[in-house]
Amino acid sequence: MTVIGMDPHKRSATIEIIDHTARILATGRYTTDMAGYSEMRARARHRAGFELLRHRILLA
Repeated sequence: MTVIGMDPHKRSATIEIIDHTARILATGRYTTDMAGYSEMRARARHRAGFELLRHRILLA
C-alpha cells in the first residue's frame, strides 16, 4: 500500500508519499496554481500510480 499525505496552504501544498513500511518514497512542495497542481499529480502518478489504480483513487 502507498499513502500520499498532503499539507495544503494558500500558496503551496506539500506532499509526502510513503510505502507500507513508512519508508518515504518522495516529498515535494508545489504551488497552488495549475502548473504546480499538474506537477504534483505527475509526481504522485509516477511514484504511486499502480497503487492508486489498484485502490481506485484517481488523480484526474
